[in-house]
Amino acid sequence: MKPITILSYNIGHLCLLQPWKHLYIGQEGQVFFWHQDIPFIQSIVAKINPDIILLQELTSVQDAELLADKLGFKYFSYCQVSHLKHQHLGTGILHNFPDAQVKTTKAAISLHSLSRKDYLFTTVHLNPFSTKNRTEQTKSITSYVQKNPKSKHIIG
Repeated sequence: MKPITILSYNIGHLCLLQPWKHLYIGQEGQVFFWHQDIPFIQSIVAKINPDIILLQELTSVQDAELLADKLGFKYFSYCQVSHLKHQHLGTGILHNFPDAQVKTTKAAISLHSLSRKDYLFTTVHLNPFSTKNRTEQTKSITSYVQKNPKSKHIIG
Protein backbone atom coordinates (compact mmCIF):
# COMPACT_ATOMS: atom_id res chain seq x y z
CA MET A 1 0.00 0.00 0.00
CA LYS A 2 1.31 3.43 -0.89
CA PRO A 3 1.84 5.94 1.96
CA ILE A 4 -1.35 7.59 3.20
CA THR A 5 -1.45 11.19 4.38
CA ILE A 6 -3.84 11.93 7.23
CA LEU A 7 -5.06 15.27 8.54
CA SER A 8 -6.73 15.43 11.96
CA TYR A 9 -8.65 18.67 12.31
CA ASN A 10 -10.72 20.08 15.18
CA ILE A 11 -13.17 22.15 13.19
CA GLY A 12 -14.97 23.79 16.14
CA HIS A 13 -14.73 27.22 17.62
CA LEU A 14 -15.05 26.53 21.33
CA CYS A 15 -12.73 29.06 22.93
CA LEU A 16 -13.30 28.84 26.67
CA LEU A 17 -10.42 31.23 27.37
CA GLN A 18 -11.61 33.72 24.75
CA PRO A 19 -15.38 33.93 25.27
CA TRP A 20 -15.84 36.53 22.51
CA LYS A 21 -14.82 33.83 20.02
CA HIS A 22 -17.06 31.15 21.50
CA LEU A 23 -19.88 29.80 19.35
CA TYR A 24 -22.73 28.67 21.53
CA ILE A 25 -23.79 25.09 20.99
CA GLY A 26 -26.90 24.88 23.11
CA GLN A 27 -29.37 23.99 20.37
CA GLU A 28 -29.41 20.90 18.24
CA GLY A 29 -28.41 21.22 14.60
CA GLN A 30 -26.40 24.42 15.11
CA VAL A 31 -23.30 24.54 12.94
CA PHE A 32 -20.27 24.69 15.19
CA PHE A 33 -17.72 25.84 12.65
CA TRP A 34 -17.74 29.10 10.76
CA HIS A 35 -18.50 28.63 7.09
CA GLN A 36 -16.34 31.68 6.35
CA ASP A 37 -13.41 29.48 7.52
CA ILE A 38 -13.85 27.17 4.51
CA PRO A 39 -11.31 29.02 2.28
CA PHE A 40 -8.73 28.76 5.09
CA ILE A 41 -9.53 25.05 5.57
CA GLN A 42 -9.25 24.55 1.79
CA SER A 43 -5.79 26.17 1.84
CA ILE A 44 -4.62 23.77 4.57
CA VAL A 45 -6.00 20.78 2.69
CA ALA A 46 -4.36 21.98 -0.54
CA LYS A 47 -0.95 22.21 1.21
CA ILE A 48 -1.19 18.83 2.94
CA ASN A 49 -3.16 16.97 0.25
CA PRO A 50 -4.47 14.36 2.72
CA ASP A 51 -6.01 11.04 1.72
CA ILE A 52 -8.09 10.99 4.90
CA ILE A 53 -9.36 13.80 7.12
CA LEU A 54 -10.35 12.92 10.68
CA LEU A 55 -12.61 15.67 12.01
CA GLN A 56 -13.70 16.61 15.50
CA GLU A 57 -16.48 18.93 16.69
CA LEU A 58 -18.89 18.54 13.83
CA THR A 59 -22.56 18.99 14.69
CA SER A 60 -24.30 17.13 11.87
CA VAL A 61 -23.99 14.88 8.87
CA GLN A 62 -24.63 18.05 6.84
CA ASP A 63 -21.36 19.49 8.22
CA ALA A 64 -19.49 16.43 6.97
CA GLU A 65 -21.23 16.49 3.60
CA LEU A 66 -20.54 20.21 3.09
CA LEU A 67 -16.86 19.81 3.96
CA ALA A 68 -16.51 16.74 1.74
CA ASP A 69 -17.97 18.71 -1.16
CA LYS A 70 -15.86 21.82 -0.55
CA LEU A 71 -12.64 19.84 0.03
CA GLY A 72 -12.97 17.39 -2.87
CA PHE A 73 -13.78 14.16 -1.02
CA LYS A 74 -16.22 11.64 -2.43
CA TYR A 75 -17.02 9.80 0.82
CA PHE A 76 -17.90 11.16 4.23
CA SER A 77 -19.32 9.92 7.49
CA TYR A 78 -20.53 11.46 10.72
CA CYS A 79 -20.94 10.08 14.24
CA GLN A 80 -22.56 11.95 17.10
CA VAL A 81 -20.33 11.15 20.04
CA SER A 82 -22.20 9.72 23.01
CA HIS A 83 -20.01 11.39 25.63
CA LEU A 84 -20.62 14.92 24.22
CA LYS A 85 -24.30 14.52 23.34
CA HIS A 86 -25.33 17.54 25.44
CA GLN A 87 -22.96 19.70 23.38
CA HIS A 88 -24.31 18.15 20.13
CA LEU A 89 -20.79 17.37 18.96
CA GLY A 90 -19.55 14.58 16.76
CA THR A 91 -16.71 13.36 14.62
CA GLY A 92 -16.38 12.94 10.89
CA ILE A 93 -14.24 11.18 8.34
CA LEU A 94 -13.60 12.32 4.76
CA HIS A 95 -11.88 10.05 2.24
CA ASN A 96 -11.82 8.86 -1.39
CA PHE A 97 -11.45 5.09 -0.88
CA PRO A 98 -14.35 3.13 -2.42
CA ASP A 99 -13.14 -0.07 -0.73
CA ALA A 100 -13.17 1.38 2.82
CA GLN A 101 -15.84 0.79 5.45
CA VAL A 102 -16.88 2.95 8.37
CA LYS A 103 -17.46 1.42 11.78
CA THR A 104 -18.59 3.01 15.01
CA THR A 105 -18.09 1.66 18.52
CA LYS A 106 -19.73 3.35 21.50
CA ALA A 107 -18.60 2.75 25.06
CA ALA A 108 -17.12 5.36 27.43
CA ILE A 109 -16.22 7.12 24.19
CA SER A 110 -17.55 6.97 20.64
CA LEU A 111 -14.89 5.60 18.30
CA HIS A 112 -15.52 6.39 14.67
CA SER A 113 -13.22 4.42 12.37
CA LEU A 114 -12.43 3.96 8.71
CA SER A 115 -11.42 0.38 7.99
CA ARG A 116 -9.26 -0.16 4.93
CA LYS A 117 -7.26 -3.30 4.30
CA ASP A 118 -5.54 -4.06 7.62
CA TYR A 119 -5.69 -0.46 8.90
CA LEU A 120 -8.16 1.22 11.25
CA PHE A 121 -8.11 5.03 11.07
CA THR A 122 -10.02 6.27 14.12
CA THR A 123 -11.06 9.79 14.99
CA VAL A 124 -11.83 10.57 18.62
CA HIS A 125 -12.78 13.59 20.65
CA LEU A 126 -12.06 13.17 24.34
CA ASN A 127 -14.22 14.92 26.91
CA PRO A 128 -12.54 18.31 27.46
CA PHE A 129 -14.29 18.97 30.78
CA SER A 130 -13.21 16.09 33.03
CA THR A 131 -9.85 14.44 33.65
CA LYS A 132 -11.64 11.44 35.18
CA ASN A 133 -13.76 10.99 32.04
CA ARG A 134 -10.72 11.40 29.78
CA THR A 135 -8.95 8.65 31.74
CA GLU A 136 -11.92 6.29 31.25
CA GLN A 137 -12.10 7.19 27.57
CA THR A 138 -8.39 6.49 27.13
CA LYS A 139 -8.96 3.06 28.69
CA SER A 140 -11.76 2.47 26.16
CA ILE A 141 -9.41 3.36 23.30
CA THR A 142 -6.80 0.94 24.65
CA SER A 143 -9.46 -1.79 24.93
CA TYR A 144 -10.61 -1.09 21.36
CA VAL A 145 -7.06 -1.52 20.07
CA GLN A 146 -6.65 -4.76 22.05
CA LYS A 147 -9.94 -6.14 20.65
CA ASN A 148 -8.66 -5.56 17.11
CA PRO A 149 -5.14 -7.03 17.35
CA LYS A 150 -4.82 -7.82 13.63
CA SER A 151 -5.37 -4.19 12.65
CA LYS A 152 -2.79 -1.45 12.43
CA HIS A 153 -4.27 1.48 14.35
CA ILE A 154 -3.99 5.17 13.50
CA ILE A 155 -5.83 7.28 16.09
CA GLY A 156 -6.32 10.99 15.58
